[in-house]
Amino acid sequence: MRGQECEQAQAVLAERLERQREKQIAHLEQIAAARMGKASLARAWQTWLDLHLEQRWQERMLRATAGRLLKPAVAAALALWRASWRAEEVAALAESQRALRGEREALSAEGAALRAELEAAREVHEQDKRKQETGHEEVMLVLGKDALSPFSQPSFCHTSCRC
Repeated sequence: MRGQECEQAQAVLAERLERQREKQIAHLEQIAAARMGKASLARAWQTWLDLHLEQRWQERMLRATAGRLLKPAVAAALALWRASWRAEEVAALAESQRALRGEREALSAEGAALRAELEAAREVHEQDKRKQETGHEEVMLVLGKDALSPFSQPSFCHTSCRC
């Protein structure tokens, strides 16, 4: 019996070993399938990344080329803008100078008119002064030189003077 028991134990042991081996094979198959899935995912990701980086490189190259091509145009546009701005500034300055000249001429004419008016007023004043002196002389002749002595009563020939 002992032989039979040994055979049975060996058979049970062999069966266990076989099941363990099948489990291990199934597990290794799962791991291999997962690795293969991950590898295909990694390959797909790397393919997409390579395409994406290539597109970005091409876009940068195109932008750099366009920038080099546009620089002369931008410089020309800036030079044109500066020239037109300076021309406008010069025109505005000339206009303000014309306005100032006109204002100066108007003030000069006004000053000349005021000087003429002042001269006319001085002339009228001189004439009035001569008339007053003539009037005083006539009063003095009529009243006499002693009429205006400090001891006599003042008599007024005009309302504005005390002769």
